Amino acid sequence: MFWQRGKVVIQESKTSRNGKLPSLDDIQEGLFRNILFSNIDQLYLDGVAVEFTTRLKLTGKIVGTIEFPTNDIRSIESFANENKLRSKQRLWLKLLNEEAIANRGVTIEIAEKR
Repeated sequence: MFWQRGKVVIQESKTSRNGKLPSLDDIQEGLFRNILFSNIDQLYLDGVAVEFTTRLKLTGKIVGTIEFPTNDIRSIESFANENKLRSKQRLWLKLLNEEAIANRGVTIEIAEKR
């Protein structure tokens, strides 16, 4: 958990040591936790209600960053092309975006491992 732009961010991070994206099992586990956290009605810090969001951060040998949800399908295709993602990984990106759209409060960030 950390503060960003006046909100608490509950973040689950998954990384791939050698690949471009974490394994499907890791992605599913992280997504499940984020959907669960996003369904919290209210978050309190020292007895005071605070705004919050959840984020699944996926890192690997990736160039650039993409965040979901997005309505810009071309940005997904451009990101996939730039990173030479396989067709299965391209599908994962589209499905992750759909999950972020369907689950209000969930954001997903895919970025290079640092």
